[in-house]
Amino acid sequence: MTRSDGELIRDALDHFRVLHLHMNRADLADQTVADAVSLRLGSAIESLSACSPGVRDRVFARHAGHAAGQPDPLEQPGQ
Repeated sequence: MTRSDGELIRDALDHFRVLHLHMNRADLADQTVADAVSLRLGSAIESLSACSPGVRDRVFARHAGHAAGQPDPLEQPGQ
């Protein structure tokens, strides 16, 4: 079964949401929390890596350039 990009992105966002819940319970010094956070992060990355190449290119190019101080390629000029 092939999942849509939207489904994969929602899945990744859900993993990030639960990851934040784990982090709010305790810090990473707690090995159980560290393990849970690591598993959720890995699952989110796996979901995002299964997205179509076009989505991955747009999302990661956007954030990589934005972090380097370059303009956001998804924003329209004048925004």
